[in-house]
Amino acid sequence: MDPLLAARAFIGMLVHHRLLHEIFGVPAHRSPEDTVDTYVTLFLEGLRVRPSGAKEQRLTPG
Repeated sequence: MDPLLAARAFIGMLVHHRLLHEIFGVPAHRSPEDTVDTYVTLFLEGLRVRPSGAKEQRLTPG
């Protein structure tokens, strides 16, 4: 995967989110921390389906 394209895609998600809330006034339904966690997980893990019964594994900093 092209790293520059991947970085632009990730930044695009964040910019779109900020535009919705800061410019267009769409109310936020999650904390900023939860939103960032969700976006990072979505970007790094995609929308893959986990086997039934499998626990969600979140990436942790560090």
